Amino acid sequence: MTAVEGYWAIGEHGSLNSTIAICPCGNPTYFQLHSNQIPRTRFGRSVSHIDGPKVEAIYEEARTCTAYVAYTAAVMLCRKLLMNMAVHHGANSNGTFAYYVDYLDSNHFVPPNGKAWVDPIRAKGNEATHEIDLMDETDAKRILNFSQSLLIFVYEMKAI
Repeated sequence: MTAVEGYWAIGEHGSLNSTIAICPCGNPTYFQLHSNQIPRTRFGRSVSHIDGPKVEAIYEEARTCTAYVAYTAAVMLCRKLLMNMAVHHGANSNGTFAYYVDYLDSNHFVPPNGKAWVDPIRAKGNEATHEIDLMDETDAKRILNFSQSLLIFVYEMKAI
């Protein structure tokens, strides 16, 4: 869809500096110098059949973070997502993070050879939570991709 209304800021010498485009849905998008879009599109896609409201909310919040260039927050939320998935599927709610990861794996919520998906979520999530460095777009997209794949395996595939 394209914008049907908008506002334009004309700069020096008649050049277009920025635009606020109004989407047919009624929400605005800001374009600075035709390149920096705020908000950006969210990374990933919604996953159907998630029957845990907290699990779904955390995943969607992580996706929303990417639209606002909050990549560290997105990665941290994916770490939290693993914990909530484990508790949603019967793990004790007062466990360690390692306990939650092991619970998902030992109870077959991680596909065969899929621990390689979970480990980067764990490692980058720990780094985002406990280290000073910030996560970048590549980190966030990679971790959200792994998280999305895990959610598809756990929720969508069981509904087929």
